[in-house]
Amino acid sequence: MLSASAAEADMLEKSDPEQLEYATSQNRAILTFNMGDFDRICAKWWSEGREHAGIIITQPMTRAQFGELLRCVLKLLNQVAADEMRNCLIYLPQ
Repeated sequence: MLSASAAEADMLEKSDPEQLEYATSQNRAILTFNMGDFDRICAKWWSEGREHAGIIITQPMTRAQFGELLRCVLKLLNQVAADEMRNCLIYLPQ
């Protein structure tokens, strides 16, 4: 599975639900710092019986911490298959 940033996918100006809809249409999990909104969106989709490819939430970080984020994401991807991530809300450690 390939990754794409919101900018690469031309989704920067889209709403959070539109971001998740796009990621779902591409069968991609979404990685976000936006815990409050995506917690709510995930709960809404769950109650509506809608599926997604996964939501991964982490804390905002500085550029200096990007390597740590990458390490955590790679560890997750090595432990969890795409089909196991489906409809999951995953919180990465800080």
